[in-house]
Amino acid sequence: LAAMADALKQAIITGHVGNVQELLHQGANVNFANELGLTPLHFAAVHSRVSVAKALVEARADLCARTSDEHHLMPVDIAEGQGCTDMISIVDPAGSLLELAMKMLQQGLAVEAASHGREALALRPSAVAYAVL
Repeated sequence: LAAMADALKQAIITGHVGNVQELLHQGANVNFANELGLTPLHFAAVHSRVSVAKALVEARADLCARTSDEHHLMPVDIAEGQGCTDMISIVDPAGSLLELAMKMLQQGLAVEAASHGREALALRPSAVAYAVL
């Protein structure tokens, strides 16, 4: 598994989206974290690999993963620090939530805003309700 994680990291750094997708298909962990807590999405943000970040998010990369150092950075923090607006739009958890809601609306799902002492977005497909906070 360490070899696969290294191969994934290298594919991310070099920006080879096809290799990243193939490694994920072969079972590479989209959310592996190194000793500093850096995940594949962190590496994509560090190297401004926008296309790679899109592929990682589509593979369910954790947008809220934080580094294990004293800074506890999420991928969006790195993207903001570099001023990479294209990357920010992909790795920002708030922006991704809005995109998810829009996709669900396009698929005919009802989206309701609810307030129970705080703002929430309730997505209701059929009789099952999912709350995304």
